Amino acid sequence: MKKLFLLCVLLFISTLASAEKLVVGITLHPYYSYVSKVAGDRAEVLPLIAGGFNPTAMSCNRQI
Repeated sequence: MKKLFLLCVLLFISTLASAEKLVVGITLHPYYSYVSKVAGDRAEVLPLIAGGFNPTAMSCNRQI
């Protein structure tokens, strides 16, 4: 998992050389913090899931 994350960060950093500001969507808040710190003002980091969301508390309800 760490290797995959590091690979993603390295690919992300390599694309920062472009002139446009990147928009990056992050699903987990620890990754949001890491990517925000690495990207700085060169990218806009957007959390895709609200803070405090607990995926283990999800339940499937059948609606007809």
